[in-house]
Amino acid sequence: MQAKRLTMDCDYHDLTYIGRGGRRDLAYLFDNMAEARFHATTFDCFWCGTALYHSRRLPVFANSIGWKSAAGLAAVLREWDPLAVAVDLGRERDISVLPYFRLFEEAYAPFYGDAFFRAHPEYWWQTRCGMYRMTGWPCYSYEEVREHMLGRLDDLVEHGVPGVLFGLSRTHIPWLVAYRWGADGNCFGFNQPVVDEFRRRHGVDLSTFDHVEEVASADHSGYEFVYERRWVGAEPFDMWVFRRLMGEGLGLFLREARRRHPGLYIAIECAQLPAGGRPDEPAAEAPFRIDLEGLCADGTIDEYAMSMNYRLGLLTEELLPRFQHVRESGKQLTAWLNDLFSPTGGGNERLGVTDVAAYVDRFLASGIDGAVVHEAAFLLETEDPAAMWREIGRLAR
Repeated sequence: MQAKRLTMDCDYHDLTYIGRGGRRDLAYLFDNMAEARFHATTFDCFWCGTALYHSRRLPVFANSIGWKSAAGLAAVLREWDPLAVAVDLGRERDISVLPYFRLFEEAYAPFYGDAFFRAHPEYWWQTRCGMYRMTGWPCYSYEEVREHMLGRLDDLVEHGVPGVLFGLSRTHIPWLVAYRWGADGNCFGFNQPVVDEFRRRHGVDLSTFDHVEEVASADHSGYEFVYERRWVGAEPFDMWVFRRLMGEGLGLFLREARRRHPGLYIAIECAQLPAGGRPDEPAAEAPFRIDLEGLCADGTIDEYAMSMNYRLGLLTEELLPRFQHVRESGKQLTAWLNDLFSPTGGGNERLGVTDVAAYVDRFLASGIDGAVVHEAAFLLETEDPAAMWREIGRLAR
C-alpha cells in the first residue's frame, strides 16, 4: 500500500503567539515531523500585504498598529528570517516547505499593508453599483492583480521554496462569508472585467437594475459594514455560469503560475462547492467555481486539498465520488483535517489523545490519499504533545 502524503499546517504567527517560534522550536517541530513521516509543511508567509519573511518585494510585517498577538512575530522578523530557516530545516530532513499563499486575505480592518491595493481599491470585489467593496478580496479577473500576485510567487521561489499551497477558501478577514450577503446570495463580484465578459458571452448586463431594496443590515463588530440588498429590476441570469466566470480569473492566475514556474509543486486548498459545485446545488454557497477538472487534467496543479470539519461527517463521502477525477488525473487528493485537535477547528478547546486516536482510525479507514493536519500550534498546546505525535504518525500508514 502506498504511504499517504502528510502535510503539517504550520501557522508561524500562531507559533510565535504561544511562544514556540524560536529557532530551536522550529528544529523540534521539523524533527518530529520527520519522525512521523510527514512529506511537507505549510508555512504562512503573508499577512494583509506584508511579508512574514525577509522579502525583497513586499514590506516586512512590523506590527505597526501594535497588536499584542503579533508582537512576538514582529520581534522575530527584526532579527532573522523564519522562512529561510524553515527551508533549510526542510532540506535537511526531506520535508518540503510550502508557503501558504492565501489569495483572499489582503486586509484585516483597519490594517492592510500593500500600497498596490491601497492605490487601486477598484480591484476589490464589488457590488453591482460599485459603491460597496469587499476589502481584502482581490478580483483575479484583472490582469494587473494576477501579475502583482505572481510577483509575490517569484519572490518565494527566489527564497528556494520547492512548492506552494494556494488558499482559495480559508481566510481570517472579517468578510469571509461575503457571498452569503444579499437576499439572493449575489451581492459581490460584479467587477468591470466580469460584467463586460458576461455581457459579451451571454448578452446580459449584470450592472443594470432599477433600484436597490435594503433587506437587512449587518454590523461586524465595528468593522466596515455592508448592507444586504436586493437588486430590483436586474435581468435574470444563471448563477452558476456567473460563479464559473468568477473562477476563471483564479484559473488564469494558477495557469500563469505554472507557466512561470514549471517545476514548482502547486497545491490548492478550496472548499467543496467552489471546487466541485453542480448546477443542482445552491450557488449562493459558493463565491466562485473554479475549473478544478481542467486544472488537474492540464497539469496546472499537483494536489487538491479540501478543508472542512470532518468530525461530524464521513471522510470518504465528502470527497468521493465528487473529486474522483483528481485521482484519475494522477493528482493528489487530500483531506485538510481542520478539526483534528479542536472540535470546531479553532478557538481554545483542545481534544485529548483518545479522541484524536479515534479520528486517525476514521481517516485510515476512509481510503483518502493524504491529509493536511491543522495545525502545529494546536498540537503543541495539547496536554501530551508526545502522545499526539505518536498518534498522527499513524496517518502515514
